[in-house]
Amino acid sequence: MSNLLDISRTRILVDALETRLDEVTADAVFRERVREAYYEERVDRETIVSLLGHEEAARVHQLRVSVARDPPVPGGDLDLPTTGAFYDRPVPEWTPDDDGDPDGGAESADGRA
Repeated sequence: MSNLLDISRTRILVDALETRLDEVTADAVFRERVREAYYEERVDRETIVSLLGHEEAARVHQLRVSVARDPPVPGGDLDLPTTGAFYDRPVPEWTPDDDGDPDGGAESADGRA
């Protein structure tokens, strides 16, 4: 084949491997396995950048960092009511404003009143 096309055998093999790698890296299952390997610290960031691209690698990295972070713990002396004291209070009732507008005159998200 290389003689017929006047291309070196090495170039034919490299082209075939590049084509196959492009197909594999576009596969959703493969991409998910790469993400899982990164979350489990089996591959480094450079690997996911080369396989997933900079944008997706950044998202995967941010997710891994946020999951690995310890949640904040409230500190200080908080004077919180007991469960009974909190739930035994009377529930306030909503009453409409005097102008009859149920929204209290607030504008909607699209700017209309």
